[in-house]
Amino acid sequence: PASYPLLNIPESGNELRLDPGNYSESWPTLVIKPSGKMQGKSVHMLKADSVEKAMAMLQMTRKDQVPPVLASRGFDRLLDPLFGQRNTVLYQDFVAPAVKDGRAGRIRLNVFANPLESFSLSDYYMWTIFHKPENCPDGLLQDPRPYIVNWAYSQKKAQFTELSGEERELTDPAIPQVCRLIQAGLKNKFIYE
Repeated sequence: PASYPLLNIPESGNELRLDPGNYSESWPTLVIKPSGKMQGKSVHMLKADSVEKAMAMLQMTRKDQVPPVLASRGFDRLLDPLFGQRNTVLYQDFVAPAVKDGRAGRIRLNVFANPLESFSLSDYYMWTIFHKPENCPDGLLQDPRPYIVNWAYSQKKAQFTELSGEERELTDPAIPQVCRLIQAGLKNKFIYE
């Protein structure tokens, strides 16, 4: 939204779709996750250059169904009532992470969030312990670990570093927007007027 000009929020939806401009040799094109589970181990990634190929890879006949190839792994039984409903699948553009020494990284922001006010507690870079392959294969990734920067996936060995002064100049203005966005989501979910 225009009120969040410093944030680049990837396209998301509950129907399979692909951004053809997102295809590259190095990265997946799509993130697939259940709306009812916000944990790294329930995230799947796919690389395809068309919706038709993605549907074939996921064994789908409709763009709005739970991919059968993931349902067979128990994907459709994952549920956390705080975040969503059973059997809702989110498809989201893959956003390439930062890369340093062949490892993927991202800025992690810890926020105190509630429907009335949200603010930043800390921020830092988080780096995976896995080396990223030169090429990402087409299809459903069997091992998303090199592409996902996540505490659980790195067996709690992720590496953390402070942001540099130059990085802070870029991120500090965006932090209030992140907090407002989280607060707005919580307000919509939990406060009835």
